[in-house]
Amino acid sequence: GFSLELLITWLTLVLKVMVQPSRLDALRSVVRMWFSGHWRTAAEVAPLCELDEQLLGYKWPFFQAALTDPAPDGAFWRSRDVLCELRPGHAHSVVPPPIHIISCWYDFFCTQALHA
Repeated sequence: GFSLELLITWLTLVLKVMVQPSRLDALRSVVRMWFSGHWRTAAEVAPLCELDEQLLGYKWPFFQAALTDPAPDGAFWRSRDVLCELRPGHAHSVVPPPIHIISCWYDFFCTQALHA
């Protein structure tokens, strides 16, 4: 599973805001989206396959391919780079390394960090 709110925030920040030519343009983009209700509207999009078009203004092939192959062992996911297999019982499974997660109150990954 995944958090729809996290997906919306990530798609917007990485593919729409961070590509702006300057920090001022990026800030303007965020303010414009905030006051237009862009994120709230995106959270209400159904079906999910239309989310990228709502957020980005175009169909993103990577997102579409991920949605059309939901099985963890499907062709789309097998072709992704995997650093190590953490699921127990798999042939190449490894013991997960100890990790330390640092987050803060306004970090948009805070909820996921607290539940990790």
